[in-house]
Amino acid sequence: MRGTVLVLVAMVGAASVARSQTSAVQASGSTNRTAATVVTIPAGSPGPGGGSPVEGFVTNPYAKEPPSFTLIAKTPGARMGKVWVRSDGTGLHLWGSVEGGAPVWPEQKADLLAKDHVEVWLAAVPDVTMPPVGWGNQFGKIEMKSAEDCKGQTDPQTGSPEAGGAACVRWYAEQVRYRAQFRRLFARQWLLAGSTNFGRAHVVEAYATEAWRTLEGDLFAEDLPDGLEPKAAGLAKGGVNIVYSKSETGGHDAAGNAYQKNVATGYEFYLEIPWEAFPPAPSLEVSDLWLMVDVFGAAPTGKKTGEYATTSAGRAWGVPASFNHVKLEAARGFRLSPCEEPLVEQNIYEDQVAAWFFPVRASEKPSWLGTDFIVTNPAGGYDYAPTGVSPEAEAHTHFWKPLDGGGWVCGPRLAVKRGSVTKGFPFFVDEKTLDARVLGDGWLLVRSGPSASMLSVFGSGQCGACTVANVNFYAISPEGEVTPALELSPALGAGAEEPDAVDFTIAPDWKQVTEYDEATPGDDANAQPAWSSTTYCLEGHGFVKCGEEKDVQPPNPPHYREFQGVD
Repeated sequence: MRGTVLVLVAMVGAASVARSQTSAVQASGSTNRTAATVVTIPAGSPGPGGGSPVEGFVTNPYAKEPPSFTLIAKTPGARMGKVWVRSDGTGLHLWGSVEGGAPVWPEQKADLLAKDHVEVWLAAVPDVTMPPVGWGNQFGKIEMKSAEDCKGQTDPQTGSPEAGGAACVRWYAEQVRYRAQFRRLFARQWLLAGSTNFGRAHVVEAYATEAWRTLEGDLFAEDLPDGLEPKAAGLAKGGVNIVYSKSETGGHDAAGNAYQKNVATGYEFYLEIPWEAFPPAPSLEVSDLWLMVDVFGAAPTGKKTGEYATTSAGRAWGVPASFNHVKLEAARGFRLSPCEEPLVEQNIYEDQVAAWFFPVRASEKPSWLGTDFIVTNPAGGYDYAPTGVSPEAEAHTHFWKPLDGGGWVCGPRLAVKRGSVTKGFPFFVDEKTLDARVLGDGWLLVRSGPSASMLSVFGSGQCGACTVANVNFYAISPEGEVTPALELSPALGAGAEEPDAVDFTIAPDWKQVTEYDEATPGDDANAQPAWSSTTYCLEGHGFVKCGEEKDVQPPNPPHYREFQGVD
């Protein structure tokens, strides 16, 4: 959105990402900073400066300190001014002092861009890295460089190359439009304007919100990247305060008495951006930001925008790489879970993909994010033609349980934190059945299951959608070394060597696990199915087979009905 505005743009990055993406054009400010300059943002809160009688406005307690930025005129007649930025556990705090006459505030939202107002942008990186346009199926990924790659694509229903190629070209063009809006969901733009009736200032997030509304109009609900829907409405708060000086040439009243006239000489603004209003971040330590402030005057008659000044000499609207690169003196650290897992997730092809998360407000109590997401292309069994949207925001949920004696066990990728040992392992565990016990010698025995999965993650191929019954135990040493203690995964109905149904008995002390299998003996279709059992006993840090029986009676009623086709 363009307008007659005071535009404040902040792009949030993480230190590791920022160091690899320092091509951003940096702001010049009171020190004429160059593109290589990173401006440090000190820690600070609004408290020391006291309040203000103007609703929503907070007096600048740092006004006597050097500003973070000084505005640069981009067009003749632009308002000039200075900006101060601080950060604390609640978020970012911004104060501005703007020169000029009385501002003209919008009377309604539709006029906001054509009047004096403030815009605030916030994003995680100078640019959002996305996979090539494409999709995938059980045979691999299909990635496209252009619509030319649609050659050879056939219609999966009719086999027609003409219909398949045309549909593919149409889909590719839709993804190009979609990606322009998807990219905007990683930034925020708040518009801040005073009220014409001296009430609370208006603060409206526009950039990501408008992109989401566009996507809602273009896509079916199942294709929307739900996890990226902007939640910033009403979170950022601010205010403005018109600054007056007294003139001795105000004139005379009806009785001939001279009076002084208050003359507006500019205005001040304050904006708080709480952490929970931030856009997604790509690193669990948030320190690097991209910040830009633009000040626009009211638009003259016949024009949509007015004159403006900026903190960034290379300013380009909506282009994070052109904003000012700043670094928080007090970096904020976040954790996915108490096991301190890295911000990396696995996609359906078992690729390790860098993830994103939404920051949260600081808390006195330990708090963990619990969720993150990856930007990845759609993939599914038998998806031989383009489908869905590219890319998707694929959500991942983390979970954890406390350990007796202190510590944590976490999933879905198994991880533990015990004392000074924090470690992750290449095993996935089930949230519903995850449990752990400390053995007598200090080792940890972790249980996952019984739980169900499919034989193929794509559900494709012969019996690819067949149910697999998983029971897993892992033994973890006090030093953090892991040993699979027991791994059972019968695939129901997946062939002559696999059972048709199963059940399990797990002893309360976990020292014995029995698997019951139902199978039809031989090739005789008229033969009656029979049950057998295999028992495993815990010895040391692993299970060994300690018993087998034929023609046994399974638990009645079944312990795990979902593995027997019983409702």
